[in-house]
Amino acid sequence: MILLEETFEVPGDVRDVLEYIADFSHLPGWDPSVKRVRRLDEGKELTLGARFLVSLKSLGRTVDVDYCLVELGPERATLVGKSAGVSAVDVIRTEQSGSLVRVCYRAEIKFLGLLRPMERLMRSRIQAGGRAAIANLTQVLRHRDVARRVEGAVPVAVA
Repeated sequence: MILLEETFEVPGDVRDVLEYIADFSHLPGWDPSVKRVRRLDEGKELTLGARFLVSLKSLGRTVDVDYCLVELGPERATLVGKSAGVSAVDVIRTEQSGSLVRVCYRAEIKFLGLLRPMERLMRSRIQAGGRAAIANLTQVLRHRDVARRVEGAVPVAVA
């Protein structure tokens, strides 16, 4: 199993941050390994059972992983992904601390069947890519918070 676990803090509301991260349709905006995402269920809102087909770039090929949102609580979400050669479990935990949200993102990735021997060879590459994705996500969330505060600002007349 390949494990990626990163913790970071961003300004914002715990529910908004959790829903943004758990909505995998946003992945292409922060994870460079993601080529595209297609929502597989009919919903527009993020609800339990939401499904996403995530197309990943890997060694010059595209690997499609079918993710399902299996847990969505006030501070925690879990998505389970499956493909012919890979399984993944992504757990996102959030906690409000004043104006900041502490996020712990944990991904467990397993190579299956004939791909199992590749796991050891791919571990460092996948972990490095995961760290880069989390760094991007942190920046995206910080920019979203700034944009939201600017949108909500009330113009002040200066005399």
